[in-house]
Amino acid sequence: MASLSLVALLGTPGAALYARNADITPFRLTGVEGFVAGRYVYDDYEQDSNASGRTFQTRPTFEQEINILTHSYTYHPDLLNMELGGGLLFSQQEFESDQGDNSNDESLYNLTATLNFVERKPYPVRVYYRRSNPSVTTSLSGRFLVRNTHYGFNASLLEPLSPVGMNLEVSRFDSQGNGFDSRIDQTTDQAILRAFKSYGQGNDLQISWLYSEIDSQSGSPALPIQQTVTTTRTTDVSARNRFGASGQFGLTQLLTYTDQDLDTRNDPASSLRDLRYSGDLRWQHSKTLRSYYQYRLLKNARSDVDTTLHDATAGVGYERRDGLHGNFDLHAEKEEQDATDFRRDLYSAGASGGYRRPLRHGKLELGGGLRVERADQSSGASIIQVFDENVTLNGTTPVALRNAFVVPGSVVVINEPRTQTFVEGVDYTLRVIGSTTEIQRLIGGSILDGQTVLVSYDYESGGSLKFDTLSQSVFATLDLFRYYRFSARYRDLDQSLRSGRPTTPLNSIRNTYVSASVEYPLPRGWVVGAEASYEKQDEDISPFNRSLYGAHLETPLPRASRLRLTARREFVENDASAEDVDLTRFTTTFTSRPWLRTTLKIEADYQEDTGGTLKRRRLGQQVALVWRYRRLRFTVWGENIDNRQGDVTQENAKIRAQLIRTF
Repeated sequence: MASLSLVALLGTPGAALYARNADITPFRLTGVEGFVAGRYVYDDYEQDSNASGRTFQTRPTFEQEINILTHSYTYHPDLLNMELGGGLLFSQQEFESDQGDNSNDESLYNLTATLNFVERKPYPVRVYYRRSNPSVTTSLSGRFLVRNTHYGFNASLLEPLSPVGMNLEVSRFDSQGNGFDSRIDQTTDQAILRAFKSYGQGNDLQISWLYSEIDSQSGSPALPIQQTVTTTRTTDVSARNRFGASGQFGLTQLLTYTDQDLDTRNDPASSLRDLRYSGDLRWQHSKTLRSYYQYRLLKNARSDVDTTLHDATAGVGYERRDGLHGNFDLHAEKEEQDATDFRRDLYSAGASGGYRRPLRHGKLELGGGLRVERADQSSGASIIQVFDENVTLNGTTPVALRNAFVVPGSVVVINEPRTQTFVEGVDYTLRVIGSTTEIQRLIGGSILDGQTVLVSYDYESGGSLKFDTLSQSVFATLDLFRYYRFSARYRDLDQSLRSGRPTTPLNSIRNTYVSASVEYPLPRGWVVGAEASYEKQDEDISPFNRSLYGAHLETPLPRASRLRLTARREFVENDASAEDVDLTRFTTTFTSRPWLRTTLKIEADYQEDTGGTLKRRRLGQQVALVWRYRRLRFTVWGENIDNRQGDVTQENAKIRAQLIRTF
């Protein structure tokens, strides 16, 4: 009787046959996997500056972990299959710093439970719960453990039970952890409802509704952190269609509406309303001829500032592997911002083309382009506001903001959870080169290496005016004997005022660029290479010269080893700014297989830039060793970084070692 009931639940004759052949049992264990691991982690950090003096911290940590994951089912694999598992993590940590010493022992647990009900039926349900303690690595404190808890369910209605596929997922994700320069305290509640349908050949439609609430107090402990609750409601409609006798037409559309509220304890709630639509139609006329038609709409309302953008492009392209190729397009763009009575209309037409030809000992490519643009701009205010521009700050390399003529003193930089505001001169600095403003991370501040920040600022609108832009370019590339490459390019952009009185100057540009490179193999596996390039840009606002020289040598060594040496010099001279570049870089990389089942990599890198007003230098060494034997694996990784920027010096040493046995 139980067998007949299960066959009825599984439903189809094929499923009934599968049920008869499978073992029907109250519980069956089908697989076990897991691992046992021991780890050693060492982090040592020291900073010295004239403003704050010397600070340091040292953290040696020992960890032991065991984890088991089981695969099983109840009565039948198609009725309920399960992944159940968990493990223990023991951590012993010592802490020594200029503020004092401390030590602590932690006993943590991991847990995984996933229940899949009738996953081969058109109404599958999945319930899951996961608790884990992964490690997070940051630029200063090295590594700290984070407690993650993630649970929820996922249910679907599929064909043929429903003519339209439906999927609902509701979940909560909670993350907690603390390090020397980073704190994670965030809870995310999320619900997603999707409806989807595929029809014909290559056609599909999907509609999704998303609700999320993120409660965050994450950020840097060195700065005040305010609790921020971000509530987002998003509707997405996407469609892909292919039609025509031979499927030569392809249409992709995406419509997104976002309603977001931001609530902080110290500030009143602010809201964002964002509507976006994009349509892209492609027509493949033949193997070599295609045309495309694109339209984009953006309507954004935030902080009493409404912005609307219409963007349309139509073009045709001709492409062949060798011989002639080209493209022609028409473009129109209309942007409006009501708070400033700003309006800008752009109309342009452009053509580009080229010629590729194989030679007896290489390949030649010639090309060029021409674009004519007319701009009609009017503004009732002198400034335009920009909100939350994403900028990723790697190392101490300056990054330019997207808009020119940024208003001094208007820049505000916050973290992505919007829980804290960074301080200019402490966490970052701004550099102005002509009309361009760059943001540069300071190593003594609270912005982590590689962190993405949100930048809001004002920039000068330029006033009310009409102007034309004519841009032309030509280029040539020659490859010879598979080893040599020569390139040259010339670009001319001329802007002419038709009417009005601009509040910011127009900028005509003439740019010349030449380069040469070689990658030449020598006997016995040696390889030598070199590159050189020169760029000269004459412009009305900020002319500059840039030159680059580099060389490298790669040689084989015993025991399947290779050594690569690289040297590089780069110079940039800005006529309108003291923020130049005088960069020196040397890199050494050694790879080897010194013993059976073992790989070794050693790398050293030195960089120094003395061209700008804030001198910077970085010296890094890294070692990685991996040894494997069947299911046993031993890894050692070490890194030492000596960083200097202005009068601030940082030294950070890290060691990671792990012995793990899987089963």
